[in-house]
Amino acid sequence: MKKFRLYGKIRNAESGKGIPGLIIEVKDADLFIDEVIGTAKTGRGGSFSINFPPSQFLPAYREKPDIYLSVKSPSGKLIASTRNALKPDVERNTEINVDIPRQIRIAASLEKEKPLLSSNPAGKSKKMAAWTFLSDKTGQTSLMQQVQEDLCGKRSILELLKQYMDELYLNPDNNAVQFDKLMEIFRSGVTPEAIEGHVYGVWMFFRTGDQEEPFSPIGNILQVLLGTTLDAQCPWVGKTFTSLSSSQIDSITEGGITPGQRVFRAVNHFRKMDRQIPNNLAFQLFDVWNGLDDAPPDEQKKFGHHKNGGYIIAVKGPSIYPKTEREVFILNYRWKNLANKPPLCWLIDEVVQIAEGLYLGQILSATRRLLRPYDPARPPADYEYQTFGYFLMFSEDWNTEAQRLFPFLDIPSI
Repeated sequence: MKKFRLYGKIRNAESGKGIPGLIIEVKDADLFIDEVIGTAKTGRGGSFSINFPPSQFLPAYREKPDIYLSVKSPSGKLIASTRNALKPDVERNTEINVDIPRQIRIAASLEKEKPLLSSNPAGKSKKMAAWTFLSDKTGQTSLMQQVQEDLCGKRSILELLKQYMDELYLNPDNNAVQFDKLMEIFRSGVTPEAIEGHVYGVWMFFRTGDQEEPFSPIGNILQVLLGTTLDAQCPWVGKTFTSLSSSQIDSITEGGITPGQRVFRAVNHFRKMDRQIPNNLAFQLFDVWNGLDDAPPDEQKKFGHHKNGGYIIAVKGPSIYPKTEREVFILNYRWKNLANKPPLCWLIDEVVQIAEGLYLGQILSATRRLLRPYDPARPPADYEYQTFGYFLMFSEDWNTEAQRLFPFLDIPSI
């Protein structure tokens, strides 16, 4: 059995300085279970070194392992993974360096958020840190008090939600507390009267359903798989909403929506991701799976997305999800005349406004009667909808803040 050394440095992404005291887990990747085959801590300069094969993990060790790193904070919180940049069949000395961005360091309590600069417009900061909650939601629940504490020191509510995203990135816990916090925020938001025109957006995170189904006991497979494949990037970057006439509504829903309501048709926008192999394959999967079309050149130039697909009928109405019994803005992919393919034709998203121009959406999917035509008159309970994640949308007033927090959006106007 060949011996080799795995070494590297965990660095501050902005300054390049090493980060001491972090826990390094070296893992051997497999199809279903990744084995830990070595551990170390970063030294004063952020460096680490492990000799292989390590005798203490010999039962899990095999020759030519497919190696990646999991980097954890001193408290054991996962803050980075290199699984998307796997080192296959390692049998010689190998170097792996990992850069940790500022927002992840802050979320992991490795450093504190700096106070707002005086150049930030005070009015804008107050607006972006102000919830728009229902009048009977006073924020006095224990969960909401935790959320308010989490918001302290943040420049905006969007930054808080980015923190939750970072905390859940590659997190295998299908019942993490962040899901409960998002549910509480969703219950408290106001129902928008309308969403019109183009809005940017990001997926927050996914979960493997929310009930005691076969996948639940083994954790949040969906978030781990998609997080690994997408590498903390997001191919979906927003939607465009267009108001419909009564005749257009009838032609799509065949009388399935009560007359007199404001109804919108929406389409999703996707961007091509960095040309890394996992990301490129992921985009090709979305392209083929969801039947994406090339976006018109003027849209690509103005908004930065490359593909359109996944059509929606949007209207106010009661939530179909039993844990959020309230009025919401419904984004329904299920109407047959929209011609969406599985899995889109099983989805209904629901949206509330949580700050001025900032919207939180929950992703709901039917888990029963998937092979039968969608019947809008059938009680939602018959379809057993479950939550499979959350997403954000925001008006152009948030573009600068969104670009700061999500550089991959590459908003042309910023």
